[in-house]
Amino acid sequence: MLTRADLLRFLRSESEEREVTILYATHVLDGLADWATHLAFLSPGRLRFFDRIAAAPPGVSLRELCERWMREDRKSERG
Repeated sequence: MLTRADLLRFLRSESEEREVTILYATHVLDGLADWATHLAFLSPGRLRFFDRIAAAPPGVSLRELCERWMREDRKSERG
């Protein structure tokens, strides 16, 4: 957990200081909502969501939103 926190701190610093884009692919979303600017969510065979995080549905955390989408994907796979 400490190593991940250090990595996120480093990535944030690099993106701000160098003004570069960081592409961080993960299923662990804790700690990203306060500095990530965009979210891409990949569902089987398609790009389900790609936009600024501010454009995501309001009232739920980033983790809750992605969990909801993953559960919907799982349900649709089962038919």
